[in-house]
Amino acid sequence: MVTQDLVHLKFEYNEAINARKQILSLEKDSLTIAQSIRDYNEIRTRELNAKIKLNNKIRLLSSDIKKLQKILPKADLPRILQKKEKIKEKRTKEKIKKYNPDIESQLKDIQNKLNALK
Repeated sequence: MVTQDLVHLKFEYNEAINARKQILSLEKDSLTIAQSIRDYNEIRTRELNAKIKLNNKIRLLSSDIKKLQKILPKADLPRILQKKEKIKEKRTKEKIKKYNPDIESQLKDIQNKLNALK
């Protein structure tokens, strides 16, 4: 057998009480953290299951819409309405391009605004 040297520590009564309180407090905190982690995992599992169900329903709906588009006749739009739709598509493409500058230019813009405020 391996022999171990025993070490004895002497605490004052108040120190022992405070140490015991701190140990119990840490134990309580660790248990509440463990409970929070368990609750989080349960909620996350429910969330993922709901997302999977939603994804499946969206896929079914999408396939139903495609089937309907194949079955239903296509409507003939007047030329004026066709032009308006094309104009709307162009505008949305332009807006997307406007709001997607690279990060460096965004940083420069922010730096310029900060300098203007000084």
